[in-house]
Amino acid sequence: MIDVTFTINGVDYSGLLSTYRVVCDIEYPHTMTAIDGTEYYGKMIRRPSIYFSLRPLTDAETAALYDTINGTNTVVYTDPDTDTDYTAYMRFTSSISSAFGLRSIDGNRYYKGSEMCLRQLSPR
Repeated sequence: MIDVTFTINGVDYSGLLSTYRVVCDIEYPHTMTAIDGTEYYGKMIRRPSIYFSLRPLTDAETAALYDTINGTNTVVYTDPDTDTDYTAYMRFTSSISSAFGLRSIDGNRYYKGSEMCLRQLSPR
């Protein structure tokens, strides 16, 4: 079991994790180039992405996960590098068709076991 906090919209997925990593992209949304070509950067933004996969899920767990990850999500997660818990608004950026398949017999979706990604929304 991976010892982290990982909830999506209040549902705890930490006990279901198979793999888990947090990668932070550094962005400079406000840059300016002076006449002499020197670049000046504004405030640095650290935008995390969470890559994870889960153990095999039941039909009920898969249905709940599929419904949960659509749209904007409130995610509480642990950054293993700093061992700190954070809360962020994130969206699902992986291909939903590659992470979930359609069970042809009863129409329920099932989780294929692939790695998924949640990425923090840009700060406003």
